[in-house]
Amino acid sequence: MPEFREIEHTADTGIEVWGGNLNTLFLNAAKGMYSLIFNPVKIISYDYFEFSLSEENPEDLLVSFLGELNYYIFFKKIFFTQFQNINIEQKENVYYLFCSGQILNVPKEQEDQLMEIKSVTYHQLKIIRQDKNYYTRIIFDI
Repeated sequence: MPEFREIEHTADTGIEVWGGNLNTLFLNAAKGMYSLIFNPVKIISYDYFEFSLSEENPEDLLVSFLGELNYYIFFKKIFFTQFQNINIEQKENVYYLFCSGQILNVPKEQEDQLMEIKSVTYHQLKIIRQDKNYYTRIIFDI
């Protein structure tokens, strides 16, 4: 099963994503979004970073998660080089995400090569469980 694949969309771009559970689906969605934005150069050093989010459903959580990663890339100039932990839990009617991993500053020589994602959209967004796997389609406004 592939992790993700790029799809064409009128005036925008998108990815289809697969995962054996929600944690893997979110990880593969992050990898897919990163693959659209840039191709990082050789990595020399790392720092550690973590954040957490909560939303009322998995779709909102996925949009918030990818939006947060996009914010870090374009405004803080950092990106995750390795996700050490993506953990999603549901407690009552709320989904919680905890993410940690190694980060690196976006290399200066690549800042002008980033494909800008204006937003992660809700267009056609639905997380589907098929057999024992999860699937979603994400469209990005570029």
